[in-house]
Amino acid sequence: TAAAAQRALLDAHVCSPFRVGWVAVDIPGYGEQLICTLEINPDAEGTPIVWAHGAGAGLAFGYANFDTLANLGGRPRRLLAFDWLGQGNSSRPNFPTNDWTPRWTLTADAYTELALRFFVDSLEAWRQAVHVESMDLIAHSTGGYVAVHFALQHPHRVRNLVLNSAAGLGSHPTAPPADEPKHLLARAKPIWDNGWLHFGMVKIFGPLRETARARFVRFAKARMGIADADEASLLFAYFWGYMNSHPISSDAWTAALLTPVAGVEHSGVYGRRPIADEPAETLASLTMPVVAIFGSDDWIFTPSVRAFVAKLPSASLHMVA
Repeated sequence: TAAAAQRALLDAHVCSPFRVGWVAVDIPGYGEQLICTLEINPDAEGTPIVWAHGAGAGLAFGYANFDTLANLGGRPRRLLAFDWLGQGNSSRPNFPTNDWTPRWTLTADAYTELALRFFVDSLEAWRQAVHVESMDLIAHSTGGYVAVHFALQHPHRVRNLVLNSAAGLGSHPTAPPADEPKHLLARAKPIWDNGWLHFGMVKIFGPLRETARARFVRFAKARMGIADADEASLLFAYFWGYMNSHPISSDAWTAALLTPVAGVEHSGVYGRRPIADEPAETLASLTMPVVAIFGSDDWIFTPSVRAFVAKLPSASLHMVA
């Protein structure tokens, strides 16, 4: 099962004593839901660290970082990681509303707003349930996009915000002239926007598990630096398990929150509502230190991230070679 694969991965690579369980939260419109949560050093004093995964991932993807984070600064830190509601080993309610409102009846803006509310409300309910007054929030990829929105709505709950390869930060590039040949991303956009390109679609390829495993092991070595085949296989078993053993739910968040954009200056994946385009008075609430980290070859990085960082009162951008 997905939970067993998660446990095997954590047991093999996390030395710190930890516990994993389900935190019950009550979310208006959804009732009681269960959010899968890892915790290390539950009794440590000081501000806890909260680690939030990105798209196509789950809490155990942070396995190589948890020991370091739980002892950051040479002292024990309370560390929590969770699976976003509707992903990983958390509950899988209907997304983004808990009724059967057809997707096609919602405008793009309404769909994005409902998706953001789904995640921000569930994170706030989880924060209350685990008794965290303020946190140092570390979030990856699409999780980073949601984490910024959480910090915008609950700034007093986030002491520091670390965005690791966060999606959706920068403004869209200039649209190309109409008479130019369409970029591949422009051709893919209608498929993406209709919700056909997201990680939950992996379920369709369930019968191809062994072929996918071999490809994943090669990908893990080339892109993630995981040379050990056994380690890569454990990670694959975890990924494949939660993608295929649970109903599709908020796996569709990439289509709800992000969109491919072909532009003059740059072409890539951008936020449907870029953080940089939020009103100035809204961005002014991000007074906490914000650190944005990207790799030098990071596919999710967009040049307009630099302008976004410059807009914030206390933010910095770090490019890692």
